[in-house]
Amino acid sequence: MKRQRHSYWFSRLAAGLIRRLQAALAGLFRVLRFPVFSPTGYRHVEAAPAPGSDHWDPQVPLSWFQRNRPWLRRLTGGVMLRLLALPLITLLSIAVIVLVSLRTGRTEITQFPDGLRLYYESVDFASEDGTRLSGWFVPSLSADDVIDLGDKALCRKRPGVVLCHGIGGNRSQLLPLAAWLNRQGFEVLLFDFRACGLSTGNTRSLGLWERSDALAAAHYLAGRSTVDPRRLALIGIDVGGFAALGAAARDHSVRAVALINTDSDLRAAVARKLGADRLVGQLCTNAYVWGFQSYFRAHDGQLSAVRLAEALAGDQSLLLLTSKSRLDLQASAARITADSPAHALAVTVPDHALTPFVNPADLAPVLSSFLGQTLHTD
Repeated sequence: MKRQRHSYWFSRLAAGLIRRLQAALAGLFRVLRFPVFSPTGYRHVEAAPAPGSDHWDPQVPLSWFQRNRPWLRRLTGGVMLRLLALPLITLLSIAVIVLVSLRTGRTEITQFPDGLRLYYESVDFASEDGTRLSGWFVPSLSADDVIDLGDKALCRKRPGVVLCHGIGGNRSQLLPLAAWLNRQGFEVLLFDFRACGLSTGNTRSLGLWERSDALAAAHYLAGRSTVDPRRLALIGIDVGGFAALGAAARDHSVRAVALINTDSDLRAAVARKLGADRLVGQLCTNAYVWGFQSYFRAHDGQLSAVRLAEALAGDQSLLLLTSKSRLDLQASAARITADSPAHALAVTVPDHALTPFVNPADLAPVLSSFLGQTLHTD
């Protein structure tokens, strides 16, 4: 009997809380729905009873809304309630924008290595957290090598390069660069970051988790029998460059890393995308960065390419390629190279060389010199 009484009072308490929550939500909806500066205010009633009667008369028209408080009280209350609701609406808006930006659709792979007369092997490997990543391995061995060197060509170890695509792209973005590297005698690995291309995962992290993907790709390539693990380089564009830099900072066996149009930190990248040169743009940038950091529980140091460059070793090499017309990216490159202990170099190149499909013809002199010096190619 006592247990039944407790159950009864508990059910009544729960029902009362639910009714109050529903009333609060309904009131908030009405406040946000009706205009503050309306000449009349309203409140909702179930129906109008018949005159002189406590019962509803079907013949009497329903009066769904009736006048409520005086205009001044209505105005003050409406403004105050909206001001109280503004933080909640702002937080919800930031959360939606951040989640949508990190879960946008995948870009379809429309170009394959055989379209550029490249022999390739489809591969897959796991990132640090178990995410399955998909890629293409493009060996440098050719028929001429077999004819000239015979069996030695099969045992010869070549330098390897991992290519990291940019935000919203996939591995095919760097296929022209892969073809050029292949002709120079490099073993090349192209792969899709998590939640991109054919790799698994649903959420992108703008380089925060992707650095583990780049490191896993570097380890996979170093484990190939035809690759010299002491001569390994990473090349990344945009966010892929940030991920490549993070991988090189964690594993100093990566001899060289080249960044293409990479920002100094997440705040600079968001500001560049939004064109945040005015107050509204700066507010939007700060709001997005705050929402991103809150979602991933990250701090500024984890999202800074400057900090990652400072974590490089003295025997590593760093190259930053930026478009001539992008002064903001050139400023980011200067900040990244300023205090890095690695052999750092910043170079500007023509704008058309750094299109979504990187044009290797304009980058050949710089990349040939950089990779030749750091990886000691033949």
